[in-house]
Amino acid sequence: MSYEKQTIPVRYDQKDETICLLFSYHGNLLSDVPTDTSHPIYQALNLQLENSVDANLLSDLIGYENFEKLRQASWNFGKPCSIPPCFIEHYGNWDISCYPTKLNDTASILVNFTPSSITTGTQLKNSFQIAADATGIGVWDIRFIDDPRSLTESECFTNLLDNHFIFFSQVAKQILGIEINKPITWRTIWDRIHPDDQVTFEQFFTANIFYDIRLNFDCRIADMQNQYKWYTIRGQTLTDQSGLLLRMSGSLIECTEQKEMIHSVVEAENTKKLALEASGIGVWTGNLDSGYWQWDNNVKRIMNIESASVGKLQDWTQYIHPDDFIELKKGLNQAIAELGQLSVEVRVKDKTRQYKYVHIKGNVTTDVISKVNRIDGICHDTTAHRIAEKRMSELNEALEKTVKKRTMELIQARDLAESGSMAKSNFLAMMSHEIRTPMNGVIGALDLVENTPLNAEQNDLIETAKTSALNLVDILNDILDLNKIEAGKMELEFIPVSISATVDNVINMFTAISESKNVELRLEEDNALPDWVNTDPVRLRQILINFISNAVKFSSTNNEKKGIVSVTAKVDQQHSLGQQKSIVFTVSDNGIGMDKKTVERLFTPFTQAEASTTRKYGGTGLGLAICARLCEMLGGQIEVQSEVGEGSTFTIRLPLWETSHDSDLSAIFGVNVAIIGALEENKVQWLKTRLEQLNADVSIVSNITNDTLSDYEMIILLATGQNESEIDKELSDLPVTEAQKIVLVCPRQFKQSLWAKHPSIQILANNPLTRYSLEKINMKDTQVITENTPHHTEKIVNKAVDKTPIAENLTNSPSTILLVEDNPLNQKLLLKQLSVIGYSADVASDGEIGLQLFSENQYKIVFTDCHMPKMDGYTLSKNIRAFEKEHNTAPVPIIAITGAAMTGDKEKCIESGMSDFLSKPIETHKLKEMVEKWHERNSDL
Repeated sequence: MSYEKQTIPVRYDQKDETICLLFSYHGNLLSDVPTDTSHPIYQALNLQLENSVDANLLSDLIGYENFEKLRQASWNFGKPCSIPPCFIEHYGNWDISCYPTKLNDTASILVNFTPSSITTGTQLKNSFQIAADATGIGVWDIRFIDDPRSLTESECFTNLLDNHFIFFSQVAKQILGIEINKPITWRTIWDRIHPDDQVTFEQFFTANIFYDIRLNFDCRIADMQNQYKWYTIRGQTLTDQSGLLLRMSGSLIECTEQKEMIHSVVEAENTKKLALEASGIGVWTGNLDSGYWQWDNNVKRIMNIESASVGKLQDWTQYIHPDDFIELKKGLNQAIAELGQLSVEVRVKDKTRQYKYVHIKGNVTTDVISKVNRIDGICHDTTAHRIAEKRMSELNEALEKTVKKRTMELIQARDLAESGSMAKSNFLAMMSHEIRTPMNGVIGALDLVENTPLNAEQNDLIETAKTSALNLVDILNDILDLNKIEAGKMELEFIPVSISATVDNVINMFTAISESKNVELRLEEDNALPDWVNTDPVRLRQILINFISNAVKFSSTNNEKKGIVSVTAKVDQQHSLGQQKSIVFTVSDNGIGMDKKTVERLFTPFTQAEASTTRKYGGTGLGLAICARLCEMLGGQIEVQSEVGEGSTFTIRLPLWETSHDSDLSAIFGVNVAIIGALEENKVQWLKTRLEQLNADVSIVSNITNDTLSDYEMIILLATGQNESEIDKELSDLPVTEAQKIVLVCPRQFKQSLWAKHPSIQILANNPLTRYSLEKINMKDTQVITENTPHHTEKIVNKAVDKTPIAENLTNSPSTILLVEDNPLNQKLLLKQLSVIGYSADVASDGEIGLQLFSENQYKIVFTDCHMPKMDGYTLSKNIRAFEKEHNTAPVPIIAITGAAMTGDKEKCIESGMSDFLSKPIETHKLKEMVEKWHERNSDL
């Protein structure tokens, strides 16, 4: 519908600046607006007319929300009404009312604009609103169109909830968590009020409207996250002079913290009350101004009071012992004078005329002007505590006597145990020396005989005797190791160790032994193993040797099955953290196995599966016990799985710290390597990965031609499933040049014969192939002597010097070696061993003679026993070092030769000035190594 603007006079009351304009139901302006006037409404209308057409001009003027309020309040412009003050931007606040009318039979409304004396909307500027906002108080206001008291209470409350003529300040909306620009009514809040508080909300609002009872209550209202908070709502109605209800205004404050505080105080008070009642503690208060005292039932019971709970001081102190009452008065006066605390224990007579102990405590307080006016305190029966204290004192006295007695007994037992342990250690040290000394003669003599021309049967007998003697020495070493561990004297040396080198060394020790027993020795090494770790190399090697030795010992090949021993070394990534790696060694065999009971006592010293095991396989049962304790000292553990007739699996877990170590670059660094030949796919990949770790450029070549191999500097030929003649032919037919290096991986039994035919190649045994052997591959033409070469293997197995006597060093010149030894047999043996390796020596039977000979001659090495009459080896060493210092001569190497092998023996030798340590029994090849190590260092002497 469109409207034509009519020339309708405008009512303008200059007295109160009220104007009346005619609008259609849709807000179209029907009146003319003067342009030459200063009235704010006219100016606002003219501005609107300049910027837009006059369609719904009323809505643009007073705002859509107020236009809707006006339309709803007048029942769609069907009856007169007014709405709360409206804010017109730049022109202030206006009271607006409307009256339905007709213009040319067309429904219209007459709208009055009157300046409002009440500030409303979002631009409230009165000082009360500013003050409320500053203090965090929300303000709300409702304007009533009709007097709500003309309705029933229920209808009135419904009308209140749905009244749109309502204002909430920005602070009120912020407190409620409502958007500032969102229009709300009390209905919006009602829907979020806790159900238990809605009745209170309704009753307080209706009571305020109908009975003028002040609006002041607390309720819970949910925020936007549906979390209830406490709010205090206050308000009051406002009427005109005739008593007509115009509006209701009030405030809104969140009081959750106050409620929680009050709740906590009430809970604490209740808890204190319950605690006091449960503990039997009485509470009392004294008013110092009136002289009256109050007490609870617990005080009456404790103090034996029969009167009421209020009285004078004498009423609840009448049964206190006279002497204690004086102390109570004294303490009370002192507390009042010093504004301090009262604490005194008194005796109170009970109904049986017996005294009990009561502890009275109090605290003096002052009023607001700092005047002392009261004392609050407690009292509790301490009789049971006193009795317990007395009993405890008696028990403590008796306990002290018992402890003192037991301590003396323990000291005596400790001293006895220590003396026994010391006696055992001394006995073992003495027995070690006494056993090693003749064993030195036995092994040394056998060693010398072995280097003489013998037939096969004689060689076999000598080897048997020598092996038996060395086994006896091993047993002695095991006993000494166990004694060190039990005495707590076993010390570990943590240095950088190569796991690969250690595994390689141990495996090569058992290759010949396992082959002699026809036992297959398998090895699997994880390429994730760190290159270097910090640990004790001697003890790690000892653990591995013991477990592999047992596995080989208890495995054998027969008609039913082939003996197999499998060794694995890997990293347990799940239990590793950073540089601390969990290294897992596993040794498995398919030997005799063990039952559950045997496994449970397996690590007990001197224990084997059964007596027949010792008779059949030998051994003392000490090895595993020592290994278990060494693993514990290294921070690791051992696990065992075994089944009779099926074999055993030992798992050793050691936490080892990865470390760096200065070492030379790999010889195959940057070398192009081709892998050819047949091998299991997983092993080929393992080999490729290991070579790449050594920084080689590796390829797997299947089609072998001159062209395919010409670009590679090194060819690794895998020939693990062929016989010797097939391997020999394949090496001869290999299309390579002299500049290309060939590395052959083949069975161990073909190494020596193939190397004799092809001396320029390097040969690695594949049964087993170790990671360390790959590190020793080089690009030179000559064969590298490693533990995998035939030469070195023979050296490890035989450990013997050349059987041809050496005499190059024997001349008529004075001896360059001084031997100080008190045992004639050892003198004779050592001189013979030195003669075999090409040296002569002067002999002294004790330290005094040795010192005299040293002062008269020039020697390159001094070998000395440690335990001798007159002057022992330690004293001799110190005197020699003093002589050298006095005469300003270069120090001569002093080598200790002793049968002692206890903890600290080697350190004692070094501290006394000795250079090295050689333990009896002494084998010729070890003596030769020691001489070669030190003798040539003093070639200028």
